[in-house]
Amino acid sequence: MKPPSPPTPDRPSGGPDPSRGRAPKAAWRAVAAASLCAAVALAERDGRAQLQALTGASQVDLDVGGLILTDVALSRRDLTVHVDAMRLGPWTGGVGAVVAGLRIERRPTTPQPDAEPPSTGHAGRAEDAGRKARSSLPMPQLAWLDRLGLDAGLLVEDAELPAFAIGPLAPPHVHALRIRRRAGGTYEMQGIARADLTDGTSYGVRLVAERSPASPLSFSAEVRSGRSSAFAMQGVHDERRTEVEVRARAGGRARAVIDADAAARLDFEAFGLGDLDGPLRLVVGPAIDVSDAELSGSLTFRKDGSTVSGQATGLEISRLRIVDGRIADGAVTVEAFGFDGIAHVSANQQTASGTVHVGDVAVEISAHRTDAVVAMDALLPPTSCQALFDSAPTGLLPHLAGARFAGTLSGSLHFRIDPSRIGSVDGDTTAMLDDPPGELDLALPYPTACTMILDPPGIDVVGLQGPYVHRFRGDDGRLRRKVLAPADRDFVPLDRARRAAHALVTMEDTRFYEHDGFDREQMQRAFWHNLLRGRVERGASTISQQLARNLWLGGRRTLSRKLEEAVLTARLEQVVSKDRILEAYINVIELGPEVYGVGEAARHHFGKPVTRLSILESLYLASLAPAPRTLSLAHHRNGIPDAWVERLRQQARRMALHGFVSWNDARRARTERIALSSRGD
Repeated sequence: MKPPSPPTPDRPSGGPDPSRGRAPKAAWRAVAAASLCAAVALAERDGRAQLQALTGASQVDLDVGGLILTDVALSRRDLTVHVDAMRLGPWTGGVGAVVAGLRIERRPTTPQPDAEPPSTGHAGRAEDAGRKARSSLPMPQLAWLDRLGLDAGLLVEDAELPAFAIGPLAPPHVHALRIRRRAGGTYEMQGIARADLTDGTSYGVRLVAERSPASPLSFSAEVRSGRSSAFAMQGVHDERRTEVEVRARAGGRARAVIDADAAARLDFEAFGLGDLDGPLRLVVGPAIDVSDAELSGSLTFRKDGSTVSGQATGLEISRLRIVDGRIADGAVTVEAFGFDGIAHVSANQQTASGTVHVGDVAVEISAHRTDAVVAMDALLPPTSCQALFDSAPTGLLPHLAGARFAGTLSGSLHFRIDPSRIGSVDGDTTAMLDDPPGELDLALPYPTACTMILDPPGIDVVGLQGPYVHRFRGDDGRLRRKVLAPADRDFVPLDRARRAAHALVTMEDTRFYEHDGFDREQMQRAFWHNLLRGRVERGASTISQQLARNLWLGGRRTLSRKLEEAVLTARLEQVVSKDRILEAYINVIELGPEVYGVGEAARHHFGKPVTRLSILESLYLASLAPAPRTLSLAHHRNGIPDAWVERLRQQARRMALHGFVSWNDARRARTERIALSSRGD
C-alpha cells in the first residue's frame, strides 16, 4: 500500500469510542521505539536492520520526509497490534506520526502453572475489557516527550479493533483519530468511530477530549444511530475518579461515577431506553421491547477482594413490552416494575434479597445459590385481591378485564434444590417423586381468600348453574353451539352417564370430589417431574380447570391462559356444584376429531349410546382425553395396542378402589374385549 503522507498540523482528524483507548497507546509506543532508534539507523550501515528488529516492521525506509515503517507487528501480553504503514516526520515544534491500517487483536494465552485461570463467558470478557479500559487513558502520557518539551502528534486512519468485540458488539472501527500533545503538556484528542451490532444496527461516535497538567481529562461525545443523535455524553476523568453524564434522545439522563477504590454508582432519571432497543434485544432476546420504556433509580457497586456487591434503590422500569407466545397471545406491557435490594456475587456463591414491585403489589424475596444448592423464598404480605388484578401487566389477563374482586390475600413460597440434578433424569421418575430432590412449599390460599363478585363481560360463570349455551368454533371456522341442558338432543345428563363420568374422574382427576379445584399434590409431582427431566412433560389440570379452559379460554398453552384458568376455576368451584361441573365437563370434552361430549364419542367410537358402554369402553373414552385427535385416528387405523388395553384393565381396578364400580364388575372387565366401530375411519 502507499505509505501515509508526512504528518502535518492541519491534517483532517477524528476519533474513536473513548472506551477503546489501547489503539493509540500501542501506536505511540511504536512511535517512541522508532524515534529512539532513528539516530542508530542514520549512523550505522545496519541501522535499518536493527530498527526493523526492534519495531517488528517488515520494511524500513528513511528519506527527507521522515521515517516509514511498513507492516509493523507489536505484541504485549495477550494483545497483538498490526500496522500496515506508519510515517514519522516533522511536526510543528516537534515530531509526529501518521498510522494507516491499524488492527488490534487478542491472542490466545496459555495459562501458567501458578497463574489464575482466565475468566470465561460474556461476563468474563466484559470484566476483562473494563479492567483494561480503566488501566489506560484515552491519551497516553509520554514521559520522554514531556522531558524533550516538544509538540507531538499522532493521526490514526482506518483502525479495526477485533480485540474489543464483546457479545453483540462487532469489532469497532475507527475512521480517524487525532491525538496532539502540545509543548506545555496539554493533550487534545478528536475522533470519529463506528460500532456495529450483529443485527446490523450501527452507532457512530464523535469524540472530543482534552487534558492539561492542571486539570483532569475532560471529554464529550455524540452517539448517532442512523442520521439521528441517540445519546450525548460528557464527563471528566482523573486518577481517582471518572464521572460521565448521558442524555438520551428519548428523554431523561443517566449519570455514572466510578472511583479508583472499585466503587461505582449509576443514577437514572426517566432515562429513555428507546435507542437501546436493538442492543438489548440481542442480549436478552427478541421478546423484550424497550422502545417506549424508561428507567429510573440508582445502582451502586463495590468490589471487596473477590466479592462484588450491588445495591438497587428505587430502581424501576416502566412501559416494558414483552412479546412472547409462551406468555400470552399478544403483547404484554409491564407499566411499572421495580426492585429495591442488595446482591453479593463471588466465585463460590451468589445471594440477593429485597422487594420486587409490580404496580401497587410488593413481594419480598431472598435467593441463595452455591454449587450445591439453589434456594429462594418469597413473601406476599396481606394485599387487596382487587389490587393484585389491577397491578397485573396489561394484556396478561385479557379475559378477566372488567371483573371485580373482594378479599385480602397473603402467601409465601419456599424452594430449595440441588442444581446438579436438574434435567439429569431419564426414564421413569416415580420413585424419585416419592422422595423429591428438594423442597417446595407454596402457601397461596387464593380460592378461600379472594372472591370474584362480578364476572367479566362475556363470561357467565353463575349462568352455568342452569341451562347454558356453549359457543365455540369448529375446524372449518364456523361458530357452533351446544346447549348444556336436556333441551339439546346431544346433551347427556350425569345420571345417564355415571360410568363414563367416573371413568374420566379415575383417569383424569381422582380427587375431584375432595379438592377445591386444584390438586396440589399432583401439581407438586408434575413440577418435580418436569424439573428433573429438564422439559415440560406433565401437567396437573383438574376437571374443573379443564372445564374453565374449554368453556371460556380455548386450548392455547400460555402463562396468560393458565393464570386466567386458575382464577375462573376458583370462581367455578365457589358458585357451581361438583355434579354440575362434572356434567358440563362430560358434555364439552373433545374425545375425537371434532367429537364433543361422551354421547357423541360413544356413537363415534363404538356405535352405541353412552348408557350401554362397558367399563372398558368407558375407560377407553377417558384415555383419549390427553390427545383425542391423534390417539383416536391412530387407534382406528391401526387398532388399539395390547399394552393400551392392559392399562385400561388396570384402571378398572382403580375404579373399584374408589367405589365407582363393584369388585365383581372390575374383575369381569379384566377379561372384557374391546372393538372400535368402523365409523371412526
